[in-house]
Amino acid sequence: MERPRKAPAVEKDIADISETDIRVRVIGKVTKKEDSNMTLNDSTGEIVVYADVPVNVGDTIRVFGRPTKTGVSVVLNAEIVQDMNKLNMALFKKYRQLSKNMAINTLNSKVI
Repeated sequence: MERPRKAPAVEKDIADISETDIRVRVIGKVTKKEDSNMTLNDSTGEIVVYADVPVNVGDTIRVFGRPTKTGVSVVLNAEIVQDMNKLNMALFKKYRQLSKNMAINTLNSKVI
């Protein structure tokens, strides 16, 4: 019997995360760390991430998780946290922009 698959984690900017998303993945810098949560910033916004993992303020990480609404803000319940300190963020941002442009061009082109 096959196990049900999890929904894929959609790559998002923090500013674009909403409580209706099922699973997301974001990359950003840790700007604040407390016991079981941290604040992550990707230059589009900040989000509180619930995860009790060994990270330091200033670390670049990728988080896979489920967004939920608490009060007036959306938070991220982490399922996976990856160290991305060696990632070239400038190059990654160029890649993300090219990917978005290609997706838009694909949607706008017509198949003959």
